[in-house]
Amino acid sequence: MMRAGQCSEFRSERADGFRNVYSLWSVDELFRRPLIVLGMTPGERRRIVRKGLAAGGSASSLMTCEGLLRAAETVNALSCRMSRLLRRKYDREAGAMRRVSEELFLAQWDDAVHKGNCGALLWAAATRPLSSGGLLAVSRGIARLLCEAASHNPQACLAQRAEQQRLRDEIEALRLLAAELGAENAALRDALVSKAGRCAVRQGFLPALPHQAERRGEGRRMRPLLGTGSEACCDRDCNETCPSFDVCSKRVLIVGGVERMEALYRQVIEGGGGELDYHSGSLQGGTRQLEKSLRRADIILCPVNCNSHGACIKVKNLAKKHNKTCYMLPNGSMSTISRLLRGGEPPQTGMN
Repeated sequence: MMRAGQCSEFRSERADGFRNVYSLWSVDELFRRPLIVLGMTPGERRRIVRKGLAAGGSASSLMTCEGLLRAAETVNALSCRMSRLLRRKYDREAGAMRRVSEELFLAQWDDAVHKGNCGALLWAAATRPLSSGGLLAVSRGIARLLCEAASHNPQACLAQRAEQQRLRDEIEALRLLAAELGAENAALRDALVSKAGRCAVRQGFLPALPHQAERRGEGRRMRPLLGTGSEACCDRDCNETCPSFDVCSKRVLIVGGVERMEALYRQVIEGGGGELDYHSGSLQGGTRQLEKSLRRADIILCPVNCNSHGACIKVKNLAKKHNKTCYMLPNGSMSTISRLLRGGEPPQTGMN
């Protein structure tokens, strides 16, 4: 058996507030078995055993983990080989873990236990100071790892642990997504409530709109042009008593006129109960459309200043042909058209 004085490289010293333990026999008993079972692979343990047998050791006492654990309790060639192996494998990574706070170390330890790769953290835990609570947390992870290592299929345990970690990550991602969707749903719900409130307010105004329109006189804006006063049309059942009898239920064709005033022509005529049919007066595409419109009309209005001489002659001839009432107006102004439609004297230059 090797004496302690012969292995000065394995002496324990105190520096920077923690114990620099470099020998397997000097660590706490809590960590010896895990370091042998978890810190060394089966191949590494077999190589150490073969070297021990070559040095004259007993095969029966060295072939099992229990034999290696007994050897690790004292200073000997076998325990020195195991210590050198652990230092060579883990000292670089464990050195940084010895200097971090205990809280950060325990967080790293939990992550290593979940991943099944805790050799360096185990060596760091064995060679740094830990409180009683820290030792308890580390011992729980060691117990779990030893139980998995004792199973007949450790690779299956590692695969299962990796799958569990993947599922935990997926659950966390789904939780974050659910939180985002919940926030979006709340925003949409607030917007819906706001729009529903505005819709309800507007629906409350609907019954009052006809009365407001009547008070503003929107329906009677063009009646002074027709001379109908404040009375409305008699709903298409017209006779001489209807205030809009000259226009009501009649189709009025305006040929030419001022094209940009077509909308105003339509508003005046349809406001009196009639229908407007408008033709620009252009005969470049032929007279077929003009004759078609004229045959449907009851009254034809043709401002001579807005049409060519040929168009005026054509309108006159078609009116005579189809026996239609035609007025040749000096111009296409609203005053001229409204004065004619409300029963005024027709112009001297146009009635046939």
